[in-house]
Amino acid sequence: MSRGKVHKKSNIQIDKLLISLSVIVFYFLWPMIIDIFKRILSVNSENDLIFGIVSNVLLTAILVSIYFKDLNLYARKFKKNRGKSIKTILIYFLLTIVGIALTNVFVIDILKVNEIAGNDSILFESFKSYPFLVAFMTIVYYPIVEEIVFEKTLKDVITNKWLFVSLSAIFFWYYNIAYLGEINYLSIVSSLCYFVGGFIRALAFYKTDNLYVPIGIKALYNLFVTIIS
Repeated sequence: MSRGKVHKKSNIQIDKLLISLSVIVFYFLWPMIIDIFKRILSVNSENDLIFGIVSNVLLTAILVSIYFKDLNLYARKFKKNRGKSIKTILIYFLLTIVGIALTNVFVIDILKVNEIAGNDSILFESFKSYPFLVAFMTIVYYPIVEEIVFEKTLKDVITNKWLFVSLSAIFFWYYNIAYLGEINYLSIVSSLCYFVGGFIRALAFYKTDNLYVPIGIKALYNLFVTIIS
C-alpha cells in the first residue's frame, strides 16, 4: 500500500473517531440541552409530553442525518439480502428472548435478586398512562437511536470483533444503570438483561455489518415485551 493510501485511510479513521465521540457526547448532553430549552420556553406539565415527543423526533432526525450515507448503504444492502436479513433478525430475536429469560432465572434463582430493572419499571408505569406513546418510543425511537449510539459509533472505530461486541454491551448496560443515578449491587444485577440483549445485538451487527439488523431485533423484542406487558 502506498504512503498516500495509508495517509488517506488514517484520515478516514480519525474522522470516524471524531464523529463517534461527538455523537456519544451529544447524546449524553441532549437531556441537559432539552432542560435548558424547557426553562427558556417555560414548558409546563401540560405541554411536557408534546415537548418530549418533539425533542425525541428531533434527536432521531439529527442522528439519522449524521449517518444518512451509511444508513442508505445499509438499506440497499438489506433490500439486496432481504430474506437472509429477516431470517437473521428472527434468529437473534429468539436468542434474545432465551438469553434474557435465562439471565433473569440466574438473577432471581441463583443471585436471589427479584427486582425489575429500573428503566423497565419506569416504562411499565408510563405505559399505563400513555400506551401508544410508550409503544412508539420502545418500538421505533429506542431501536433507532440506541443502536446508532451504542453500536454504530463503536463499530466505526473498533475493528476487533469481541472487543467491539463486549464494549457495546457494557456501554449499553452501564447507560441503563447510570440513567437512574443508582449504581449499586441491586441495580447492576437486576440490569444484567441489558448486557445480554446488547451483546446479542452487537454480535448480529458485526456478523451482518448492517445496522438495520440489530434495529430490527430490538424493535421486534420491544414489540414482544409491549404485547405481553
